[in-house]
Amino acid sequence: MSPKNVFIKTYGCQMNVYDTQRMLKSLSSHYQMTEDIEAADVVLFNTCSVREKAEHKIMSALGELKPLKKKKPYLVVGVGGCVATQNADKLLKKVPHLDLVFGVDQIEDLPQLIHNAKNGQRKSETSFKQEYSFYAVNSLVENVPKLVSSFVSVIQGCEKPCTFCIVPTTRGFEKSRSHQEVIQEARSLVGAGSCEIVLLGQNVNAYRTKEATFEELVASLDFVPRLRYITSHPNDVSDEMIRIHRDQKNLCEHIHMPIQAGSNRTLKRMVRLYSREEYMDKIKKIREEVSTIAITTDIIVGFPGETDQDFEETLSAIEEAQFDHVFAFKYSPRPGTPSKEKFSDDVPENLKNERLQRVFDVSEKMHLAQNQSYVGKKVEVLVEGPSKNNPKKLTGRTRNNKIVNFIGKNLPDGFKIKNNAKSFVNVVIHDVTPHSLNGCY
Repeated sequence: MSPKNVFIKTYGCQMNVYDTQRMLKSLSSHYQMTEDIEAADVVLFNTCSVREKAEHKIMSALGELKPLKKKKPYLVVGVGGCVATQNADKLLKKVPHLDLVFGVDQIEDLPQLIHNAKNGQRKSETSFKQEYSFYAVNSLVENVPKLVSSFVSVIQGCEKPCTFCIVPTTRGFEKSRSHQEVIQEARSLVGAGSCEIVLLGQNVNAYRTKEATFEELVASLDFVPRLRYITSHPNDVSDEMIRIHRDQKNLCEHIHMPIQAGSNRTLKRMVRLYSREEYMDKIKKIREEVSTIAITTDIIVGFPGETDQDFEETLSAIEEAQFDHVFAFKYSPRPGTPSKEKFSDDVPENLKNERLQRVFDVSEKMHLAQNQSYVGKKVEVLVEGPSKNNPKKLTGRTRNNKIVNFIGKNLPDGFKIKNNAKSFVNVVIHDVTPHSLNGCY
């Protein structure tokens, strides 16, 4: 009997992408992945609840699925991820054709949960387990397309008290994976052709086990051609970690370190645990040790109580830090977060929009000036595949995470990504945009 089909739609961050891989691994004995939702026997939505629009998207997707469920009554429809954890019972009440709601700690239980759903047990299971429940996804490489760059989750959850963040509610307390299990998975992926490993965690550098600190974990992965990690809380970026960036050759010159705001008053209301001055001192320290490092960040505009002066201080912080990329968002109150309970969402929407646009304008001008310094230079690029915007071009990233789109003038017809060192090419940059470099090989 041939395997049945599972369709999975993934929303949100890299952790959700990794969790989708866990789902595929968990179901691999019973189901094969399909990209055709009409052909599916099981449809799963892996959700994100960091921003309001993500929730709207999942409700819309569930609504669109109603005719297919009517046509195929045996179809099992499930919702996992952060929206599931946050709104489990509400989802089941609101969507009659939804069969299953499961949390991040139930992914390895999916075969049984789907079996139960087929037998009429319509329920939610979103409780947190005490231990890190992921088994290694090292055999996953047999079940999905080979990846040049692969994610490896090392820690789940977060215990920082940021008032705007829903992660402690939807992902739970911090749980780190076994040191040896992470190494095993990384070796398996490199053996299968991955040239880059990205270590994942909501607060990745809070990783701690009895066997290793985060710094020791990174040091033990020196066999990976390229190594990255995301996302870092500034308080957990240690002096030792900065030195490892300087000394460990395979660790890329890139760190994502969200500042969120440039005003000490706003940072205090966010409970970010550092001041602007402390954050800037850390940036200075990083750049003193690794002059070529790219530092990227997150910014929230319109946080409750943000004054014009607070916002101007955020703009000046962006310029002072000279970030290589800024991910900026409007504040939206999320149910279950301290900021929604403590503060009024008192910054008007039109002012949030205006401030967000100003952040984009300042950032893009700065990024364009930074990228222009690459014109005429040769950079090492890990080739990821055809460019999304122009299939006649290839795309990849530099060690410091710059996107490079290029023409392979010296590449043979029918060039395909090699699962070895040949995936690295040297590209000469001839022009740039605020968000990417363009060149030829």
